[in-house]
Parts: sequence; C-alpha cells; structure tokens
Amino acid sequence: MKDLKNLADANKALHRIAEIDQEIATAEAEQNKAVLEAKENFDQATAGLDKEREDLIEKLHTFSDDNREEIYPEDKKSVELTNGTIGYRLLPETYEVSPKTAELLIAAGFKNCVKIKQEPVKAALKGFPDSDLAKFKVKRVPGGESFYVKAKEIETTSTTAAA
Repeated sequence: MKDLKNLADANKALHRIAEIDQEIATAEAEQNKAVLEAKENFDQATAGLDKEREDLIEKLHTFSDDNREEIYPEDKKSVELTNGTIGYRLLPETYEVSPKTAELLIAAGFKNCVKIKQEPVKAALKGFPDSDLAKFKVKRVPGGESFYVKAKEIETTSTTAAA
C-alpha cells in the first residue's frame, strides 16, 4: 500500500488490517481444530498404555521387593538387565513445616533459619522527588504515549450450505 495521504487512506488501511486480522483468526481456528484432532488421535492411540505401564512398574517393584536379597547382593542398589535397569535410589530427607514454623524458629532465637525477602514497594516511591530517589539508587522512568491501532472485526458469512 502506498503512503497514506488523508483520512480516507487511513480508513482503507484500517479495513485492510481488519481483513488481515480475520484471515489470521481463520487460520488460527483451523490450527486449533487440527491440534484438537491430533490430541484426540493421540488419546485414542495411547488409551490404556499409561495404565499398562504403571501396572508393569508396580509388578517390577513387587518382584524387586520380594527378591531383594538375591537380586541386589552385597548392598547393590540396582541391577542392569538386557532391556533396562531396575533398582532403588536413596532420596534425600526432606522437612515438612507448618505455617507457624518460621515464627517459632525466630522466637527461639534461630532467626538465621528463616528467609525474609525484602524488596522495595515501587508504588510507594511515586511521591519521592528525584533527588531522594537518587539517594536510594532509584531512577524514575517517565511514561509516554504509544500508538495503537484497533481495526473493527469483519463479520464473515458462512459459505457452506446445510446438507
């Protein structure tokens, strides 16, 4: 499109933007339909496989527990088979805490066991003069204006006839 010379040209540009937006929306709808169809095909193709996999893992676990001494001699934790490895991993201990734990630790003198995140409240800095902001290593970034375009949606008519 040539450079815009007047409001009529601007209106034509907005109309073209609306057409482009509609083409994109149509392509996106087709994409979403294809993705949904692919997901449905995937779900059908894999139906029951997750359950079968979990059942096999549970059977391997039971077998491993029942035969642990002969499968893992001399404190071995795993055994390599032709088609893979089974075994046990030592997990690190974890700690479950209650909502009161931090408060209780501080009260008992273990403040070093509690994280306290400190960060400035930017909205509270709004009224500070620039000289004060500079003291605290804060830089005011002025707002500005930005150009926007909002094209009207184009109504589409269905071209498919009912069967």
